Amino acid sequence: MALRHISRSLAGSLGRRAGGLPSPSSHAVAPHVRCLSHGSFVGTKFTDLVVCVSGENKPGVVHRFAHDVVTPCDGNIGTTRAIRLGTDFALMAAIRVHADRVDEFEKKLKAAFPSPEYMCNLKETQDPGYSAFGGQLVQTYKVFGPDDVQLVDNITGYLTQASLNVQDLKTQILPGGHIGYDIFEASVSVLVPKNADVSQITSDLKKLGEELGVEITPGKDTPPSQRFSDSFSALD
Repeated sequence: MALRHISRSLAGSLGRRAGGLPSPSSHAVAPHVRCLSHGSFVGTKFTDLVVCVSGENKPGVVHRFAHDVVTPCDGNIGTTRAIRLGTDFALMAAIRVHADRVDEFEKKLKAAFPSPEYMCNLKETQDPGYSAFGGQLVQTYKVFGPDDVQLVDNITGYLTQASLNVQDLKTQILPGGHIGYDIFEASVSVLVPKNADVSQITSDLKKLGEELGVEITPGKDTPPSQRFSDSFSALD
């Protein structure tokens, strides 16, 4: 009896805080309708955006993006990548906003990051959903060895021929003055088709690495439902 009372009280509290919990069937009825944490958002149509900003590196760029652009438009930030490149700073972000506030978002973006000091790009996209990746895995490979020209060209060339779609790629060059050459380090995650032979792909990449003078080794493979949970789908 006490447990049932606590459960009802907790459910009531959560319902009041969230403004009422949305029906689980809402996504099945209208996939384009997103139910965010606040009850007033139920039934509201949202637009997914890919936003890119690059320009002079200085403190506060990311906060300016979040505080002056995203928050005033009631937007939600999904997957982001941000890094200093030379003396510049580059930011890429997946953003979800109300469909009728996209123009407002773009105006605030340009006001916060004016040209020519910054370059801004905004593009509407779609949440692919987990079903688009049914039965597939995201396989990660690590690359490590002496830096050389055309490493990315050759590795991605094989991936393209094998119909492996790159989902995430990170590269960096580590100074190697103490050993006489710089070190190239990379991590690439690819979407592997359902019927592909992962062991053959791994073997091919290992041989390619030997030809290029680097090591290419497999990392952890995960279902896309986990890999993509931090992108747009995490905003549902």
